[in-house]
Parts: sequence; C-alpha cells; structure tokens
Amino acid sequence: LKLMIAELQNQDPLDPMDNAQMIQQIGEIRSIAATDKLSTTLSGVQLGQALASASGLLGKNITGISDKNAQVNGRVERVTVVDGVPKLQVGGNIVDLQNVREIVPAS
Repeated sequence: LKLMIAELQNQDPLDPMDNAQMIQQIGEIRSIAATDKLSTTLSGVQLGQALASASGLLGKNITGISDKNAQVNGRVERVTVVDGVPKLQVGGNIVDLQNVREIVPAS
C-alpha cells in the first residue's frame, strides 16, 4: 500500500497511470504479499515438524556430529530450538537434528 501511495504521489500529472496499469500493479503487490505470508507459514510448519521429529528422539541413543564437529554417541536428554533449528543435547554435547547419523532405541 505504501508503494502504491508513493507511486501515485510521484507520477507525472500530465501522463498519469491508467486504470489497467494500476490494477495490474495492485495484483502484483497482492501476489508478493501472499507469497511472503505463505513463506512465513511454511517456515513455521517446517520448524514444527522438525521439533516433533527431534522430540521423538528423547530418551533414544543416537550417533551424530556435534556443533564442535566431534563424533557423539549417547542418549538424547533434551531438545531445544536455537535460531529456528532443533538441537539435541547428548551428554554435554549439542547436536543439530540434521547431523544425526544413527538412531538406536533405548533398551
């Protein structure tokens, strides 16, 4: 809306934009807004699915790579979200969900 108002304020009064051009631009602005909203919604859904997957690993033994690039083996004790990424706490190590290499059910 701000973009459209700025364009109306700055257009040449001797050669104004016709209605068809204005309607086309409004359609494009709506399309951009809808795409932005969809992107935000999909990011939320993706985080929710990753968090559900990570919480399913609580109490299970995993093998993976820690944030410090070390091989980690052990039981998942906690799940946290840091900067929109689920992290698993295994002992004193933190492992990204995407860095889990093997999952072994706890016995």
